[in-house]
Amino acid sequence: MNPSTTSASSSESNVRWLWQAAAILTILGFLWLVGTESGQATVTIQWPVGQTRTFEGDISANMTILDAFNAAALVGNIKFQFEVDDSNKTKIVQLDEYGPDSLEFELKFFINDKAIIVDDLNTVYVRPGDHIKVNIN
Repeated sequence: MNPSTTSASSSESNVRWLWQAAAILTILGFLWLVGTESGQATVTIQWPVGQTRTFEGDISANMTILDAFNAAALVGNIKFQFEVDDSNKTKIVQLDEYGPDSLEFELKFFINDKAIIVDDLNTVYVRPGDHIKVNIN
């Protein structure tokens, strides 16, 4: 392995993570300015292969779990598609490589270690200090 290649890859990775962190702070900062509630929340995503990614940022008034997760996915460059039906129930269509073509996958959402039904992601509001966790099984 060429040491200069490894250094360049590591440097590119660090720059990418810095841009992602700056983007999430910008998005969540904007959402905070729109609302009246201040504080931060954390979103953690855990993949079945053991990879974990955590995002932290300011929240806004009336920010739901779905809003916070969508902001984290946007900043983290994670493919995330969802649908909200007429009765305000949420359905996750795709999360990264897990979607309609996956043989099996299950998403488990938690807020402060309390399980949340996926249907309710657009009705449960985030408060300062909340920790949202998503496990992909």
